[in-house]
Order: sequence, then structure tokens, then C-alpha cells
Amino acid sequence: MSSLTSTTNFEVNGSSGADTNGGGFDATISGGTDYTQGAGAKTIVFDGVTIKFTTAGAASTITVVGYTVLTTDVGNVLQTTGGTNVTTGFWTITSVSTGSNTWTFGANVTTGATSNGQGTAGGALASPGMVPGSALTSTNITFIKGNHTYSLANSAGSGGKVSNAGGCVCGYNTTRSLFNQDANLPVLQSTGSNSYTLITVANPTVVSSLVFANANANTGITCVSDQSNTGSQYFNIQGTSVSVVLNINSNGGRADFIAAINCTGGAPIETTGGTGTIFSDCVVSGGGGLGQGGGSYAHNCIVASSGSAATGGDFAGFTECTNCISYNHTRTSVPAFAGAAGTRFVNCIIHSATGTGAIGISPSTDVRSAIINCAFYNNTTDVGTLGHGSNVGKISLTADPFTNAAGGDFSLNNTAGGGAALRAAGWPSSLPGISTSNYLDVGAVQHASTASTTVVVASRRKVR
Repeated sequence: MSSLTSTTNFEVNGSSGADTNGGGFDATISGGTDYTQGAGAKTIVFDGVTIKFTTAGAASTITVVGYTVLTTDVGNVLQTTGGTNVTTGFWTITSVSTGSNTWTFGANVTTGATSNGQGTAGGALASPGMVPGSALTSTNITFIKGNHTYSLANSAGSGGKVSNAGGCVCGYNTTRSLFNQDANLPVLQSTGSNSYTLITVANPTVVSSLVFANANANTGITCVSDQSNTGSQYFNIQGTSVSVVLNINSNGGRADFIAAINCTGGAPIETTGGTGTIFSDCVVSGGGGLGQGGGSYAHNCIVASSGSAATGGDFAGFTECTNCISYNHTRTSVPAFAGAAGTRFVNCIIHSATGTGAIGISPSTDVRSAIINCAFYNNTTDVGTLGHGSNVGKISLTADPFTNAAGGDFSLNNTAGGGAALRAAGWPSSLPGISTSNYLDVGAVQHASTASTTVVVASRRKVR
């Protein structure tokens, strides 16, 4: 059992933390100092003998013995680990009394009298699996410190996976904030077992700024699985050599800046049970595709070298794909882009869909389906049967448009009939009802304009 305020945040630091520490702090409670990280970091260890806490019965207020209570203790978390009638768990200190040397919590810490309470307040935890996910709400944040690799076993608790993450989970190195883009982010890796999930999301939340690895080449590893059934957000997550990087099984989710590299699953970034998910600036490279759709949207996404595992194609069943790229799609008889009823494809590039019977875009024959301003190069077949659908502004390239796609550089070159034909050629070229031009490129990557140079030539004058 635990009692945590809805604004208590946890700190995980694999280099300096310990899984017996309190690990949390609520900065919204006035007067407290964060003991989990930064200049104020410290621990208060209750050994049950020299330093201990006592109660006369079941109580939410404890008397501290052997340590002088400070006003700055408030807001920190005590992890209780033992003692007579002590309930183990995590407890936010909601108020303190320096006069009576007591801490007060939001629920009873003991079920009866105790004279030997044990635990630790302050300090960071050492492993993400120790954070009490079931006690958190969507407003709690767990910060995981970077420059460290965390091995998450297929078990609960210390050194284990993150089960039922009730709040946000955020990696960082220097910028302790959601949606950061720090270098040297924490690496979370599977260890020793097959077929398990490293982070399972339980409430609507944010998961951001994490790197996942599979050093032991375990099979069936999922990095993040969303079971919240509401709109969670995922940002700046990268997974390598796993089965699935991100599985969204909820409605109205959002995935930005997600990368799946050399993965083994058919769709390592996917939705399987929700609708209305937005995928933006995502990359799947070296195995598998993006999606399974379900009324979802893909913007500025790239799928490269999906191989034979891509379930349903590189982009499968989306409601809309705009400025996306499919490159080197070699799967037999499967389209790179597979449309559902009413799907719209806009400003996309399909390059080298060359598998036997492969199709660049296979739209629905529904009258609402539309291919608008998409570019094609080196495909077995550019477009499948349109039926009542439309293909407007097709761009047939005569040269490779990319700087070095095989090397992972999908920027547009300036080759005639290639990248030059796609620069500032995106739809729409202007916005309706106002006098504003639009210079959007076709594809996921926008080119850098060359700065104009003014040369001033100074004439020489003879000085007499």
C-alpha cells in the first residue's frame, strides 16, 4: 500500500540511487526541499534502532526518533520497509511539525502501535521497476536519469519491468522535463527472458525521451505497450532490434519522433485496438512497417527497407498519409501504402516498391479515396486499381530524389527529374481565402534554402 499526492514525482538514477530510498518529491507543497536529486539530495535512513519512527496505534502521523525533523522534509517520500505493524509502501510527507518532531501522511502508515519503524526518506531509486505504478495517477511523473543503462527483467520490483505505469515516464540527462530532446538519454534493455513488455501504460499519460535496446537478443520484446484506453502521448522514443517499439491500444493517442531500427515485428510502431492515433515524424528502418491504421493518421513518417515482415505493407490502413516516404519495399504482392475506405495520400514519395506483384499505393476503390500530388520512382507498379477514387497531380520521377537513402539520408537532392522536381512542389501551393503562398516540399524532409549572397565590388582609386 502507498499514499502519494497526485503531484509527487519520482527520480530514478541508476548511478547514485538505491531501491530502498523514498525516491519521490512533491514540489507543490510549500517549504520542502527535493531530497531526490540536485543540490538538496540526501537520505534519512530509519534503521529501527538508532533512528526510527513510532506510533501509539494505527496512525497517519509518525513520531521521529533520532533525527531532528526539518521544515524542508515536507513533500519528500518515505519508503517504509519494516517494523512492528508498519505497512510497507511509499508515502508523501504532507506536513511536518518541528515542535513535536512528527511527519504526517495522507493515510495510515501503521496498523497498530510501533516502536521500531524502518525505511528511508529522500534519495533517488535505482531502477524504474521500483516506482509504485499502481499508486500513481496520470499527473505523476517518473524521471529516469540518463548516461546509464537499465536492465529490466521480466519480474516486478527492483531490477524489473515497469508494470501498470500509472503516471508519466520521462528520460532525461540535463533537461528534467517532459518532451525533452537531450543527448545521452537512459537506455532500457531486456534481459534474460523472451516475450515480455518493458513498460506497460495504465493511465492516460506521456512517455518520452527513452532509448530501448535488446542486448541479449531476446525474442518477442515490446518496449512500450499502451493499455490506457484513452489519449496517451509518446515522444522521442527509439528502439533497436526488438519486436515492437510502441503498441497503442487506445483511442486518440499520439506518437511523435519515434524510431524503430532493425526490428523483427511486422509493425514495430503500431495501433492494434484504438482509433484516431496520430503518428508524426516516425521512422521504421530495417524491418517491419508502420501502423495497422484503425482510423489513424501518418504525417512526415518514413518506412525504409521493411523486408518480408511488414504486416500489411509499409503503411497499412491509415485514414490519411501526408508527406510520408516508403523506400525499398520488397515484400511480394503487398502494397507499400494500403488504403482503407476514404483514405487520402498527399505529398508522399514511393521509391523502389520492387517486390513481385508489389504496388506503390493500393487505394480503396471508394469514391472518397484520393491520391494527391504523390511522387513515384522505380516501382513495379505505381498505383493499384482506383475504382471510383482519384489520382491527382501524380509526379513521375526520372531520377533518384534522395541524397543517400541507402545511408539513411532522405533529404531531397537537387537532381533534375529527382529531388529538384519535389522541392517547393508540395500541395497546396497556396492557402485558400488569403494571399499566402506555400513552399512545402513533397516527402517527409524539407530542403534547406541556399542563402543569397550579395557581392560588393569596390573600385580602386588612386590616392594622390
